[in-house]
Amino acid sequence: MTGFEDQRQMDRIPVTLITGFLGAGKSSLINRLIGSFPQRRFAVIVNEFGEVPLESQIIRSHKGDIYEFSNGCMCCVARNDLMRAVRRLAQREERFDHLVVEASGLSDPVPVARSFLQQPEEYSVQTVVCVVDAVNFLQYRREFPVAETQVRFSDFVLVSKSDSLTSKRIMEVEREVARISPAPLVRLGPRTPLALYLDDATQNNAARRFADLEQYSVAVHGTVSHCTLSATEPIDPAAFRRFVDNLPEGVIRGKGVVHFCGKDGRRYKAILQVVGARRELDAVRWKRAEARRSDLLIIGRGIDPQALTEQFMQCRSSTVFSYE
Repeated sequence: MTGFEDQRQMDRIPVTLITGFLGAGKSSLINRLIGSFPQRRFAVIVNEFGEVPLESQIIRSHKGDIYEFSNGCMCCVARNDLMRAVRRLAQREERFDHLVVEASGLSDPVPVARSFLQQPEEYSVQTVVCVVDAVNFLQYRREFPVAETQVRFSDFVLVSKSDSLTSKRIMEVEREVARISPAPLVRLGPRTPLALYLDDATQNNAARRFADLEQYSVAVHGTVSHCTLSATEPIDPAAFRRFVDNLPEGVIRGKGVVHFCGKDGRRYKAILQVVGARRELDAVRWKRAEARRSDLLIIGRGIDPQALTEQFMQCRSSTVFSYE
């Protein structure tokens, strides 16, 4: 390789694509990646359904930038829009070392990866990583073809939430994943080293397969709808718990930030995570100058946005909602 070619290789932006179905743990993985490489400056592009950007409130990017696409699915965003966002980040005064792209849980990874692969002089696709939710994957792959597609076109499959299942159940999930894809499969735990899944460009066989797909399509999210819930008033904790516990059965995913009333609510924001039947609330300190407000996103089948909005608004601290 000549000195000029070597310099061109060095000038290319390294790209890691994180994919996986709704609630698999993509944002948590990105948080871990960022925390594991404090010397590296990351830029993160995330895609979300709904009109309110939430990921920048959940991903803890201490060094770097976050750019969010809202109200859509990344595989449906025009290629020019995606690459325009990348160039906007690259042109900022503080340069970044690595670009992480988190596709929404309903995104087909093929057109997303292809956007970068078609410009090899500017971008180097390092890895395509799929996070699989061990608890819900077998159900979701039957209902949503894109969940299987995300596994098939990946270099590595990281299985999350395996600690909550029996060994027999985990093996059943892993056998199904292995049937779909020959990609290396790893159970994702707190001590799992992450460097390989960020930088192993020599193993990006999945990325190379993207380039060969001239005719390709997958049913993605035609039957799924979403509802965005926002409030500037503080939320009553007890009323909100009842609201979350009574979400309709069709809800697949819910997440967001909640501003509770009271002393703790002034200091901490609550991060809501809903995946299937699981509901979690974690407390995180508000960032300096961050607006105290609540923003939630609910995704599912057959949900009634108007009814959900009315129920949520009755959780404001001045009123208490009754489900009786």
